[in-house]
Amino acid sequence: MSFKFEDIKNILQNPSIKGFRVSVRKAVNFSESNTFQSISKTTVKEGTNFEGMWIKCIKERLECDVVTEEGDLYIINFKDKMIIKLEYI
Repeated sequence: MSFKFEDIKNILQNPSIKGFRVSVRKAVNFSESNTFQSISKTTVKEGTNFEGMWIKCIKERLECDVVTEEGDLYIINFKDKMIIKLEYI
């Protein structure tokens, strides 16, 4: 499966059109919050900037991590058609 950045942007902007569900997961403690922040930093460092979003895809897991200009972190799972927004403490 190939991931097109334009498709990823469209999925985040209007997930229901593509059949994706959205879930919000808040960090339950500082350790988990630090893990979320680490994912975010890695995505910005190793990902590709596309129209104000940093995107890093892991084809083996059929997932992409996305960090927006506002610092919001999303994990898009293409297999399960799920978008998880991770929120820090």
